[in-house]
Amino acid sequence: MRVVLSKTSPSVRGARAARRAASLLLLAASVLLCAHLSAARASAATPLAVYRDKVRQAAGLTDDLVTFCEVNAQSGLSGPAEEESKYLADVRALLPPSEKVEWGGTTTVVNNAWLHAALDEFEKMPAGAPSDNLKRARRIEGVSDRLRALEARLAETAAQPAAPRDKDAEKGRLA
Repeated sequence: MRVVLSKTSPSVRGARAARRAASLLLLAASVLLCAHLSAARASAATPLAVYRDKVRQAAGLTDDLVTFCEVNAQSGLSGPAEEESKYLADVRALLPPSEKVEWGGTTTVVNNAWLHAALDEFEKMPAGAPSDNLKRARRIEGVSDRLRALEARLAETAAQPAAPRDKDAEKGRLA
């Protein structure tokens, strides 16, 4: 038995190589485009109105958590830890430790680390006894009050017109 190897012409091999190279180039371009879009999305700033709404939602969740702790204190029971954990996780998801916020053409990095530290301290507090649950309610009530004050300040800021940009002054700072 004799095996005959077929030979492909150089033009066919060249066409296959060109298609393979084009496919690899297209794949590389797709990967770079996805990476660029992900980086742009990650670095995009949240508008002030959206940030204010997230602060309002977080304040509402902490108000609900205050009520949850007070009900537990009155009933003498400790409520389901899963429900409490969900409130805390939702607040943390709404307001990450730092976030870029845009208003009036400028971007500011907002530091919400205080909130995460307060939530961590709240979680470490003992629960179960009515007096413990009341202490927990007061602690998270302080967080809620601070979020409400922040929301009010953001409303004041949004109501003010943005300061006009002075391009000459900005150029001077960069020089």
